This record gives sequence, C-alpha cells and structure tokens, in this order.
Amino acid sequence: RPQNLFQVSCSDIVERFQLSLFIVVIIIQNVSHLGMTATSTEWLYSAAWVVLALFGSEVVVDAIKHGFMSKFNYIDPPIYLKFCTILSSDYVAAHSRRHSFTHTHAVSRRLGFSALPLGCMVLRVLYKTVSTMSIAWHMKAAIAVMLWLVLTSIKILLSIVLLGISTTFLARESDGAVDVKPKVSADLVATDRYSLIGSRVPM
Repeated sequence: RPQNLFQVSCSDIVERFQLSLFIVVIIIQNVSHLGMTATSTEWLYSAAWVVLALFGSEVVVDAIKHGFMSKFNYIDPPIYLKFCTILSSDYVAAHSRRHSFTHTHAVSRRLGFSALPLGCMVLRVLYKTVSTMSIAWHMKAAIAVMLWLVLTSIKILLSIVLLGISTTFLARESDGAVDVKPKVSADLVATDRYSLIGSRVPM
C-alpha cells in the first residue's frame, strides 16, 4: 500500500538524521579525547572516508529497497511527490500563525521523530566535553554559551531553509510545475509513521 511506503519513507528520514547526529557526536568525543594534534588530524581524515562510505552505502541500500517495494507492489514513482506534498504542507502549516502551538509538532508526529532523547544525549556529550577541558571555569562557561548560540543559530537557519523549500514546492505544485496527479488521497494524508495500516506497522 502507498501508506506503508510512506511510513517506510518517514522511517528512513528519521534514521538518516539520527545517523548524522551520531556521527557528529562521535567526532566531537574523539577530537576532545585526542586534542587538536596531528593524531586527531589523521583520525579525522580517515573518519571522513568512513563517513562517505557509510552514507554512500545507505543511499544505495535505500534506493534498492524502495525500488523493490515500488516495483513489486505496482506503485508508481510519482507517489514520492505526494509524500513531499504532505510533508511540505505539514511544515508550512506548523509555521503559520493561524495555528496553535499544538500544530507545531505536526511534522514530528508525522515522521515519528522524538527530539527529547536526542537533545538530552547531545547536551550530555557537550557537557562532558566541556567539563574535561583543562581551562578556567569562566572559559568553560563562555564555551558553553557559544555552543548554545551556535546550535540555536543552526536550528533557526535550518528552519528558514526548510520553510523556503516547502513553500517553493507547494507554489510550484499549485502552478502546475510539479505534477502530483492524481491528487493526494485522504488515507495518505491521515497516515503517520506509527499508524496501523492493515495488520502491522512498518518499522
């Protein structure tokens, strides 16, 4: 069913984000442990190739998986444009002033993404990294504030970029530049990652 494929796609989106975050955390921990030395530079160089290989294999595996599911379930590839339409609509609606605060988590509910555990993990890693530095406490406080400002700036920048991409996609769809016909069905719009479709929920 298209609903099951949509749930699998949402799962892949969350998985890719979590993988990226885990890689960043591992890099921060190792650089903090090794220090800014020649050893850490060599490690970063070797880790870069591992990261490229990891993401490359992820892309290949996901392409084969989705191609297999689409082909043998007789689902046309334009269905992914419908998925983009749903996610873009959720994101634009979440940033509309006409909606209440409860609507701001529509995208997270749709994707099945829980930010709190990952946020706690990142804060714990950053706290441990800063606390192990052999510097004065006021310097540690300054670094902590700078890290908070950097993370906040990244969040705001990503929000602006994603909002622009979503708005542009929906505008192109309304102008007919993006063909998403037939229109998105009500069953697909009502589908979340953990919605029960048929007799099971894809993980």
